[in-house]
Amino acid sequence: GSEMCIRDRTPYLELDQLARRDAQRFPKKRYLFQRLLSDRGKHFTGITGPRGAGKTVLLKQLLSEFDNSFYLSLDTLNDDLFDLIRILQRDFGIQHFFLDEIHSIPDAHAQLKKTYDFLNVRVTFTSSVALAMHASSYDLARRVLLHKLDNFSLAEYIYFKYDQKLPTLTLEQILAGNNLQKFMPAAAYFNEYLNGANLPFALQEQRPLLLLQNILDKIIQHDIPTLHALRVDELPVIRDMLTFIGRSGVDGINYTSISGNLKITKYKARQYLELLEKAFVVRQIF
Repeated sequence: GSEMCIRDRTPYLELDQLARRDAQRFPKKRYLFQRLLSDRGKHFTGITGPRGAGKTVLLKQLLSEFDNSFYLSLDTLNDDLFDLIRILQRDFGIQHFFLDEIHSIPDAHAQLKKTYDFLNVRVTFTSSVALAMHASSYDLARRVLLHKLDNFSLAEYIYFKYDQKLPTLTLEQILAGNNLQKFMPAAAYFNEYLNGANLPFALQEQRPLLLLQNILDKIIQHDIPTLHALRVDELPVIRDMLTFIGRSGVDGINYTSISGNLKITKYKARQYLELLEKAFVVRQIF
């Protein structure tokens, strides 16, 4: 039956070709690229991080570096992932699979474990939600190595936007306070960096904050429900929580103020914040 369920592989082949062409549009590489390129061994590789940080571009750039590789966007997948990988390996000799948005499929952990245990292939995947590789019943801790791709550092932003490569500045150098002249060009860009330019997708956008709104909607409607079963009427409350946090002073945000403002229990406030943290929207600091 599994042979029949993969009705027609043409759309997948077309998507793979499009991904390769798309990679050509992005000649510059993020800091994580070199580390992932030199990564060897049987383990699978996961790239996690916020939506808009550039995980898909990174995946497509890596795809182009390997022979017998294949790109799959899992939010377009209509077939069983394990079967599809097995057949693409058997019929096309594919050895390295690049899987975008692994959290889009409901049984991601099970599919990864089965693929690792029964097929001799390499897998590199992305996820816009934090994946607990050891917390599920499918312990993937020794099978998967996770890397986080964050938004731009200041140095990366200056390189991508203005094509200037600055030397790395260590905390020790800042504390010593000497020979910092060569870093002064960075200071000129610091304000624009803080105004949304740290978001990689903002490079191509005239109005990045509008796009950020769409990204937040996708996170709340699509990503957070993959992390935890919620009622539909809870999703707008999570949206309101973000608005409240965004408009509050730093010292005004805690479980008590959030639960009081949104008329929810402290337990719910904590639960929603943890979900937002797993989707890389907020970072809780105690």
